[in-house]
Amino acid sequence: MQQGDYEELVSERGRNDALWAILRRMAHEIIHYQQWLEDKEMDEKEAENGSEELLDSYYEFL
Repeated sequence: MQQGDYEELVSERGRNDALWAILRRMAHEIIHYQQWLEDKEMDEKEAENGSEELLDSYYEFL
């Protein structure tokens, strides 16, 4: 996913999946921000797992 590709995502996946893809990317970057704050290595696996946990928590909140 690249910046500004929302319309393309909507046409490929539909509105809800496009929005979820954007939320997933944001959650991934939030985990990287937490890694940075904690002076940790930028770990992609941790960011993927952490972003899924964050989205799961958000989904349960809805």
